[in-house]
Amino acid sequence: MPLELSPLEDAEIEASIRLTNAAFASTVGGPRLYRSPLGEASIAQQTEKRRKLLRENGDTVRLLKVTDPELGGRMIACAYWTIYTKERSWAEIEEATQLGPWVAEQDVAVSEAFFGLFMRGRREFMGTRPHCRELAQESLTLWGQSRSLRG
Repeated sequence: MPLELSPLEDAEIEASIRLTNAAFASTVGGPRLYRSPLGEASIAQQTEKRRKLLRENGDTVRLLKVTDPELGGRMIACAYWTIYTKERSWAEIEEATQLGPWVAEQDVAVSEAFFGLFMRGRREFMGTRPHCRELAQESLTLWGQSRSLRG
């Protein structure tokens, strides 16, 4: 059976946070960004942060999941996208690219350096133009898809 892509429901946000953190923990960067596995308080903090973003920015935030019918419909992947269809002001860009708040297990210095690169790149290269952001997201996604299909 093929995998299924669908919107992530509010009730599934905590499971998506757990899945994302478990997957990231096994990467090269995970142990550098987080000094220890996330505790329940940090999972709750991240879950609430994601819910707040969805409540306050529902017109731009997209939460998606991939489920595997052969595993009883279990979520095996998820994604969080913020897609802007109109140009934004620099004040809006600055607000959207603020770092933190960090969870207790996070190495703040490493996280600020690592995620700061992404935020500076977002401001410098993507700026206020929505079409540039959408094209970048689509290009990166298509590249990842083509690589994963090759095995």
